[in-house]
Amino acid sequence: PSPVNNLVNINTLDKSLLDSSPPEATELHTANLVFLSVLNSLPLLKTSAKRYAKRVTRQLELRCSKAIIHKTEKQKLQSAIEDTKVRRKAKRVTLEGKFIYTTDEVIEITQKAKAAKQRKQPRYNAKKQQIDPQIQEPIEEDLEIIVSNSEDDTITVRYVNRD
Repeated sequence: PSPVNNLVNINTLDKSLLDSSPPEATELHTANLVFLSVLNSLPLLKTSAKRYAKRVTRQLELRCSKAIIHKTEKQKLQSAIEDTKVRRKAKRVTLEGKFIYTTDEVIEITQKAKAAKQRKQPRYNAKKQQIDPQIQEPIEEDLEIIVSNSEDDTITVRYVNRD
């Protein structure tokens, strides 16, 4: 055959397998087994070519499995990047100078803050509030007797400011 014929035959070969996405691992393995069994059945083929075919098929399967692993790792990393982008843009809760992302952490910090507030609150001390010793007598017009109970000797009086 002429060299021109060889070029035409090479160019017209079916490249659909090369252009398509990689096959699944089981399909590739079975195709390689069929390929190797056909090569082994040919008596005129040298053993060095058969060994080379075995190495190539093994490397192809290895590369295919690594490509699948890299693809899944890439998807995981892309999803992690998207999550961090969402976190950066989202409103965040900041307590005690720390960004909080979980409800449990928010509850824990608020409980600590409440406990600290209760410890710091001063107790009511009656001694601090002194009663003014000067008692001003209200005008009787401003007083209104609500209940007069002679049995208990108690009178309930309410001061009404009529200004």
